[in-house]
Amino acid sequence: MRLLVKILFIAWVFTPAFIHAQKSKVGYINTNELWAVMPEKPKADSLFSFKQQEYQDRFNRMQTELNDKVAMYDLDSLQLADPVIFKHHLEELKSLQQRTEEFQKDATGSLQEYKDALYKPIRARMQEAIDSVAEEGKYDFILDSSFGNIVYRRQESDNILPLVLDELGIEIETD
Repeated sequence: MRLLVKILFIAWVFTPAFIHAQKSKVGYINTNELWAVMPEKPKADSLFSFKQQEYQDRFNRMQTELNDKVAMYDLDSLQLADPVIFKHHLEELKSLQQRTEEFQKDATGSLQEYKDALYKPIRARMQEAIDSVAEEGKYDFILDSSFGNIVYRRQESDNILPLVLDELGIEIETD
């Protein structure tokens, strides 16, 4: 009798969890496809391309100036026997090369920041729409088929990281 009561109790306790696990609703979306059809994307792409071309043109001018000065240096090699002229030419070339490299580095960082600023509102709008559809459709998870990531989860309690850490005997500090 006690065994039957234990079995019934266990069944009663775990049945809701089992039913919930079977009722999980999972959807998927290819965010690359969604990204490609976002109406704001062509304008953002155009603005980014314009800025990228602007930086490329400036870099090309600096590179041309550097190449011209190197060519002049080669032509003036007979006069470079004078240590003062040699030193001046060498310092000018080093300075120009350094400025060109710094510009390229700064431009790369600036372009990435600009791109992020342009695309962040589009990505946020996409995520808001995914969240809205997921909540309305009562999805527990939405998977991104283009990357294999989860882009939506209904409950934080579905995160098993604390359980896995406990299983491994790993303790982490929390805020």
